[in-house]
Amino acid sequence: FDQTRGMLKYINENYPANSVQGVRYTSIVGTGTKASFPSLNLEEILAFVSYLPLGGSPDGLGDGIVPWKVGIMEGAESIILPDAKHANFIPSFFGESIKIQNGNYSW
Repeated sequence: FDQTRGMLKYINENYPANSVQGVRYTSIVGTGTKASFPSLNLEEILAFVSYLPLGGSPDGLGDGIVPWKVGIMEGAESIILPDAKHANFIPSFFGESIKIQNGNYSW
């Protein structure tokens, strides 16, 4: 399912780059998480199911939620952060969020 809850689509449709005169648009995306399935790595599996509905490659790179190519707004300046990830936890509906142990996160 769309982890952005439709936010990417809404912004791209309603506020495309250069839609407001005098505003500079910049897209900042991370490529710190590779999607993979099957995998024993929970982060790679979450990226796999997150990237597909957004139009990303099922074995591509992104921040763990958004594939990097999808996060770049057409016509905007782009900054790609090679090690950046969306977060260092996985939300849980069953109690506390699952902390990813790497601890090596760039935002």
